Amino acid sequence: MQNKRVDQTHYFIRVHGKLVPVNKAIYSEYYRMYRRERYLEERDITHGKILYSDLDNSDLLGEELMFDTNTESVEQIVINKVMIEKLVECLNLLCHAERMLIDALFYNGMTEREYSAVSGIPQQTINSQKAQLLEKLKKLVK
Repeated sequence: MQNKRVDQTHYFIRVHGKLVPVNKAIYSEYYRMYRRERYLEERDITHGKILYSDLDNSDLLGEELMFDTNTESVEQIVINKVMIEKLVECLNLLCHAERMLIDALFYNGMTEREYSAVSGIPQQTINSQKAQLLEKLKKLVK
């Protein structure tokens, strides 16, 4: 009988600061994953990517520096409010028929055809009136 040589090399990985003996398969897989993680970190550094957690300090978390694109700025909120107030003033300058058209199409969500059926005015006329009315409002707002 022939004796097979047993691999006497020992493999260790560090877990919570202690060396733990493992077999070759576990050692190889552990360091393959470790090397992949290092590769990704090196690639991010090469491409200039940083983590927000890298910006953490005692006063502020790096995540707090992120700009929220879903929220409006205070300036934009104020501008919108002023524009709405100006539009309301301009709407109050319109005659009753113009106001009815605006209310039906833009506030009540009616289509030109639906408003035509209710008012008895041809749809093409409503379309023309709407275009003229929007142009008039545009001039009044400026």
